Amino acid sequence: MDLVFALDDSSSITVINWNTLLGFVCNNYIQYLNISSTTIRVGMILYDTNARIIFRLTQYNTRSTLTAACNAMTFTGGSTNLLDALTMALTLFQDSPRTQCQKVVVIITDGRSNDPVASTIQGNVVKSAGVKILGVAVVPTTDSAGFKELQQVATSPDEVQQLWVPDFNSLATKLNLLLQYSCLASPVPGKPIIILL
Repeated sequence: MDLVFALDDSSSITVINWNTLLGFVCNNYIQYLNISSTTIRVGMILYDTNARIIFRLTQYNTRSTLTAACNAMTFTGGSTNLLDALTMALTLFQDSPRTQCQKVVVIITDGRSNDPVASTIQGNVVKSAGVKILGVAVVPTTDSAGFKELQQVATSPDEVQQLWVPDFNSLATKLNLLLQYSCLASPVPGKPIIILL
């Protein structure tokens, strides 16, 4: 599987929440992935006013080097350019193609993007290329514009509903579901997936 994270690091996230998000992705989620050049490859995009590739799918082939690179990421702040993040995610898959390989983008965001219409259109382009988009909305309620936008961008609106959390401290409660939706057959051998209640 090829997995690309698209993490929102816009100003609304705040440094405290950014550290919680980083801890969840780097020190929880990634620890359950069987990282190697032949099993699960991981790429990372951060997006605020601009999106930027932090590392490519072929850059880190062990969990330890990937975790270190992930934990070294810093908070930037700015607006929320999901459109560019989706465009870059597709580029990462195209730059390092693998045949018969599941491709997944995991978006974690706390709200509406700069351009919801263009982001939704680009989400459709990414999905039409055979990429599954998972969205984790960290918003107070499911009535928010950001939640509704993410449902349109993601492959499954129902999964967005199930992955929704009201705050960053609640992300860990969705680890099991996120692993299930992103990589059913690819967890670390011998490492059980925890069921968080």
